[in-house]
Amino acid sequence: MEYLKKNYLILIFIVVLTALGTFFIVLPGKDFIKIFSVILAVYLLIAAGTLALAPSDQSRIWRRRPALLAEAAALLALAVLTVLFPVYMVRIVIFLVLIVTPTVKLLTGPDKKRYFRHNFWKYIVGVIFILTVEILVDIAFIILGVALYGLAAFFIYLLIVNSRYPPQPNLFDKYLVRYIIFISNKRSKNGKD
Repeated sequence: MEYLKKNYLILIFIVVLTALGTFFIVLPGKDFIKIFSVILAVYLLIAAGTLALAPSDQSRIWRRRPALLAEAAALLALAVLTVLFPVYMVRIVIFLVLIVTPTVKLLTGPDKKRYFRHNFWKYIVGVIFILTVEILVDIAFIILGVALYGLAAFFIYLLIVNSRYPPQPNLFDKYLVRYIIFISNKRSKNGKD
């Protein structure tokens, strides 16, 4: 019992990892996309408010008050669309990042053939993501949840293995101190070379 009290941080960490793993496995991809869209909308609202209240610079045309208000209005509209149509907005963002951006660089770049050959994978990944975004999020969450379970199991294993040693150490201190010593030794060796 004293050993578990000594390692209460590890126990809390195990509980948190298990809870997060369960959350990621149970949460459907569409629900995560909705949660993410609300967070993104809040960020866009804050950005729109910051732009609307920002002081204008009369020397630069794109920093004048009407331009700032137009940017703020565009961000506000994007925030509303993100909340109303979260799955479509994720697809639009994927489309813009993985298809439109490489296409613009392809059209404006000097060596179009070479650029297309090196960035063709972006088009394939973009099309796959656009068509199967919910399924991919579900798969990624299941993998992440299983990885978190595995990490929690590893910490449980460390607790069990170290409980057999007579001193019964505080694992957080034991492994953190070892890591700090390892890093400091590595830096001192690199400093001498």
